[in-house]
Amino acid sequence: HPRVNIHSPGPGVGGHCLAIDPYFIYAKAPETAKIIKLARDTNNSMPGFVIENTGKILSKLDKDAEKISVFGVAYKGNTDDARESPAFEIITGLKAAGYEIAIHDPHFDNPDYLDFDEATKDSSLVLILTDHDQFKDLDYESLSKNMKKGIIFDTKNIIKEVPDDITLINYGNLYKYNK
Repeated sequence: HPRVNIHSPGPGVGGHCLAIDPYFIYAKAPETAKIIKLARDTNNSMPGFVIENTGKILSKLDKDAEKISVFGVAYKGNTDDARESPAFEIITGLKAAGYEIAIHDPHFDNPDYLDFDEATKDSSLVLILTDHDQFKDLDYESLSKNMKKGIIFDTKNIIKEVPDDITLINYGNLYKYNK
C-alpha cells in the first residue's frame, strides 16, 4: 500500500484491516494460511515485547525511574486514527507495572494528552510508538533540560542520530543495551 510501509519494525499492528482481516482468511483455510496466523501471533506479541524491554531499560536506571513519555498513540504516522492501536495495550501494561505515563501525540485533540514540554518534564524515557514526522527530529536541547535521563526507546526506528547526551535505543541495538 503506498501510504503504509508494513515492512518497518514497530510496536505491533493496528488499524481496521491488518489487525483483524487476516483472521478471516485463517478461519476459512487454517491449513494453508498458517503463515498468516504466525504473522498475526508475532504482531500480537509486540506490545508485550515493548512493555518487557521498556522495563528492562528502566531497571538499569536509578530507583526514581517512574515516568515514561509516550510519543504517539495512532496506529500509523501522521494521522489521528487510533483504531486497534497497540499503543493502548502498551500504555495499560506500563501503568500496571507502576509507571506514570505522559502521552504526547500532536495529531490528537485530547485534554489528557500533553504538549512536548509537559510530557517530557521529569521523564526517565521517551517511548516512540508512532512514526509521526514531528518525532523524526526532536528538540533534543529541550529533552535534555526536561528529562531526568535522556533516553529514547524508538520502536519505529525513525530517529537516525542524536546528540551525545541522549541515549537512543531501537530494535537494532536493544540487545546490546539489555545485556
